[in-house]
Amino acid sequence: MERGAGHLGGVQEHCQSMHRSNEEGYKVHLELNLARDVKDNKQGFFKYISSKQKTRKNVGLLLNEVGGQVMADTEKAKLLNAFLASVLMLRPALRNPRPWR
Repeated sequence: MERGAGHLGGVQEHCQSMHRSNEEGYKVHLELNLARDVKDNKQGFFKYISSKQKTRKNVGLLLNEVGGQVMADTEKAKLLNAFLASVLMLRPALRNPRPWR
């Protein structure tokens, strides 16, 4: 029998759906409690917020115009800045973006 077909497949899909809704319900409940208790539980609130932040500590390997590897952070910043500036110069619409409504 094919996976997901027949009665057992329906039961499996139902169980997965219930599991997802339980996880979502737990998350909503947790976030509501954090929002309600933020004045009394600042540490818990900031711990939750920091767990949601995804940051990268470094930029990977970059190649300059002549194909050489750029290692220093300041050189990477200059290279990325020059690239982004060139993109903005090529597309006039990006220079003067319209306000988002």
